[in-house]
Amino acid sequence: MTRISPHAARRLTGALNAGQPASGLDLAAVRRSRSSWPPVPTAPAPATRLRLAECLELVSSPLVDQVMDGDADAWQRLRATEHALREQQDDRPRAEILHGAISRLIEDYEA
Repeated sequence: MTRISPHAARRLTGALNAGQPASGLDLAAVRRSRSSWPPVPTAPAPATRLRLAECLELVSSPLVDQVMDGDADAWQRLRATEHALREQQDDRPRAEILHGAISRLIEDYEA
């Protein structure tokens, strides 16, 4: 089973809460914030599904630990995913949410 680090969970929760500071994984807050989102009537694009899988892998152990340790290969994957999300033309609302989460991870560990 893949384990998501507490820090990564807070980052994803922050993204789901539209950029508000994350204080932990609060599923009730996620549900409330989702209820205010405009509905997306279509299924996620294939590219979005692929990027979601990449994002989940990047914020899960052991890859997130490698990012935190400054591993060059992990950072290359992180930056490639960030670039793909930034350039994705279809399914923009979902891609922007994923991009925000990955961008925050980069900001947190880049320094």
